[in-house]
Amino acid sequence: CHVPGGAIWSLAKHESTRRLAVGTETGHVNIYQLDDEAKQFSLAISVCKQAERIVSLAWHNNDDDFLVAGSINRIYICSTRQKRAIQQI
Repeated sequence: CHVPGGAIWSLAKHESTRRLAVGTETGHVNIYQLDDEAKQFSLAISVCKQAERIVSLAWHNNDDDFLVAGSINRIYICSTRQKRAIQQI
């Protein structure tokens, strides 16, 4: 499937949902949903567009709203519901 934002640098599957987070070269964090037949991923939402590549990703264990994205010299806490970074370190 097509990934907006250039080359993929990181992937993270949520433990209990059928969602996959993808971090890209241009700073996009895209969330993909696996269809019911488990045959194809489709882009659900794009969240946390940043200025630099996303080199690591991790989901919150119990809540699929929160996702942590690591970039060069920064860590972002992203909300998939708000579609933006809610905090950065």
